[in-house]
Amino acid sequence: MVEPVNGTNGVKPTAEQWRPPMLPPEKEQLPLWQWDPSNRDKGTQVEKTTKPDEAKKPEKKEDTNVKPTPHKVNKGFYAATQDKNPKISGKDGILANNGEKIRKSDDPAGTVADAVISTKSDAAETAQMKNQVRQMIIAANPSVFEKDGSLKKDKDGKVIADLGKLDLPTKSHLLATLDKANPKRTVIPKGFYPAFGDKDASINGLTESQIRQNEGKKGSETCGAVQVLNALLKTKGAQFMASGERKAALLNDLVRKNPSVFDESGRVRKNADFSKLDVPSLDYMEEAYGKLPYKSSKPVVIGNNGAYAVGTGKDAKFYLANGKEISAAAFKNNCPSIYKSVTGEA
Repeated sequence: MVEPVNGTNGVKPTAEQWRPPMLPPEKEQLPLWQWDPSNRDKGTQVEKTTKPDEAKKPEKKEDTNVKPTPHKVNKGFYAATQDKNPKISGKDGILANNGEKIRKSDDPAGTVADAVISTKSDAAETAQMKNQVRQMIIAANPSVFEKDGSLKKDKDGKVIADLGKLDLPTKSHLLATLDKANPKRTVIPKGFYPAFGDKDASINGLTESQIRQNEGKKGSETCGAVQVLNALLKTKGAQFMASGERKAALLNDLVRKNPSVFDESGRVRKNADFSKLDVPSLDYMEEAYGKLPYKSSKPVVIGNNGAYAVGTGKDAKFYLANGKEISAAAFKNNCPSIYKSVTGEA
């Protein structure tokens, strides 16, 4: 009599029919799919923990980039969502995470302009050209930006900007539009020259967002004119400008001769044209301010917000950045700490 082979009545089982021998009770038997038929005479179990059809598939990462919104694209522009450059649509690009970099920026239009320029590096070489790119982007995207470059809002102040409609200028359009050699300008004041023509990157590289960056910041406000003034004094190495009186005179000059950039308090105008920003030459500064005393009989203290005080105590007088005199109350409201140090009054 033929001994039954593993419950198959003497017929040698196929690999599919074969069942493993009984295991000790303390070892739970595994289902058939966890046994390797090639090892059936040994009764060995395969090191498997999941069924083949249950093997984990790679998880698809959710695409969080800004999604395109159907719209009419202006001539010379293209939809930003079509740009494959990493600085635009990459994981760290401006469209990543639903446009997080743009939405969190203090200057949304400037952030977009910087990204455009960095991907078309030879399209804008100076500060005034960078500002032109920014203005170009604002004008072409009324559903994304307000006129000042902030994100579009409804009448209640809620942001309604649709980044899916964001359009960017093509490189050829930039090159055709930007006037590199002879930008349209008003008459340049004597002794001044276009800021974008300065050889020092600290001057020609100034962007609108850098000049505006501290305006309106409580406790650390620095108006745009003072920001430019500080850059000028740093790059020119004009030691003779060390006195407060000379700095105040230069600040007056800078503000008065750039009416299309600064208001009378030295703050950047809402629709400032930085292509017209002019700065004084070193020769002009020496001639115009070199004769002023290093130390005035009436000390001059300039606030970062552009206002300044001349003199001390009850004789102190107060001025805006352009040299216009203001009341003590108005100065105290703008520069409380300087007012206290000058007058001794809280």
